[in-house]
Amino acid sequence: FASLNVSKLLQASSKNIFVVTSEWDTQIGRQLRSMDTGLFESRIFSTDIGVRPAEPCTISVAATHQLLTQIFVYLSSVLLASTDLRKAAGSVMTDRDLSELERCNRDCLAALEDIVGFDR
Repeated sequence: FASLNVSKLLQASSKNIFVVTSEWDTQIGRQLRSMDTGLFESRIFSTDIGVRPAEPCTISVAATHQLLTQIFVYLSSVLLASTDLRKAAGSVMTDRDLSELERCNRDCLAALEDIVGFDR
């Protein structure tokens, strides 16, 4: 597991290591949870697609894109709620920008459902 070995090597030089993985309880997740830095309760971002022996790369990429978009939407919402935070972060995002991002995210989810044949 190349990513597991790389994270072990990186621990010697940094404690700021995070992982995007298919589920919370993976080998790399267990290894990163064992790090004791006191800064973060969790270093694992999970796409919740589960462990699979093989899968098309597009599923992993789409799940990771969705996860990172959700994080960005959340952080943008927090910044927009506070003038002080917005100024400190140098954020130029507006409410309209956030609304557009949320709309694009919904459209992306609908397109992914069409691709995989999910029917509500």
